[in-house]
Amino acid sequence: MTNTPEEIALSYMTRAGNIGVSDYAREYPDNARVALEHLGDAPVGDLDMLDDWVLSRPLAAGALAAPSRTLSDADLPAQGVRRLQWSDTAGGEQATRELCSCPEEVVVLGGDDDPRAVGARIDTAERVRWKGRHTVVVEVPTALRSEAAAAVATGRADAVILTQ
Repeated sequence: MTNTPEEIALSYMTRAGNIGVSDYAREYPDNARVALEHLGDAPVGDLDMLDDWVLSRPLAAGALAAPSRTLSDADLPAQGVRRLQWSDTAGGEQATRELCSCPEEVVVLGGDDDPRAVGARIDTAERVRWKGRHTVVVEVPTALRSEAAAAVATGRADAVILTQ
């Protein structure tokens, strides 16, 4: 997986959860536009709707295709899915090794709704995606929707399942 300098900048800026995709786009509109090109046509002009735009982009990744990046359990294939409920916030090396070596094509990472646990899941999802073999979906509470959009926008996850 090769990232453009703009994608890398967007990833670094949004990684800590301190700035969302729309905030980054307000500050660096040209970089944001280039960074988001991998998701399809030009992003919406209304930056307050940018998270919606990111999550509404079609998904075609390996064994998983869907009309948007926001999935439900019903959108997942009946076979070939590895689920891991994981809430460790201390690195995720074992989870990464387990998921990178699993034979299933789709990986779904779930766990606690705590923002730190969600951030750790997104970090683990990114490491699994870098190996390039799996389509990675992260469960994120609806209250952290902006982090979900940033994870998809920066290629840290292929898609999300928004939970209550």
